[in-house]
Amino acid sequence: MPVFGNILLTFACCIVLVFLVPVFLVGARFDFLGSMTDSWIRMAGLVPFAAGVVVMGIGLFSRPPRDGREPTGLCRRVRNPVWLGALVAVFSQYLLYDWPPIIAYGVVLFVVADCLLRFAAEPAGATRSGAAFEAWCETVPRWIPHRSAQAR
Repeated sequence: MPVFGNILLTFACCIVLVFLVPVFLVGARFDFLGSMTDSWIRMAGLVPFAAGVVVMGIGLFSRPPRDGREPTGLCRRVRNPVWLGALVAVFSQYLLYDWPPIIAYGVVLFVVADCLLRFAAEPAGATRSGAAFEAWCETVPRWIPHRSAQAR
């Protein structure tokens, strides 16, 4: 049951951070199409938004190395797939809404996530899982995914 609770909590946080806060920032600016000249640019924002949501969803079921087990899913390529997907989805909403506060929110979200990961999550993971986790942190990048463990 704790795994289900963690997934549910993470899913709820993703909904708030990726969907509700940007909607609050945008307010009544739900003018997706705008003028005909910029409507294609705005609608093109749906592609990275959808990609970010998919990465978040897959990342929810990816696990870092624990208890002698290998990392699973996207955690083999990047340390924080859920945060990465959330940030891609948030920043892509600037294309949808053309509202600069979304960029500022994305930067603040990135700084907060990076600090949480560097100073809380990664030290806790190293304490819990030891050398396997530390080796994983040395070979797998925090934010920019790589193709394989041998590529780095």
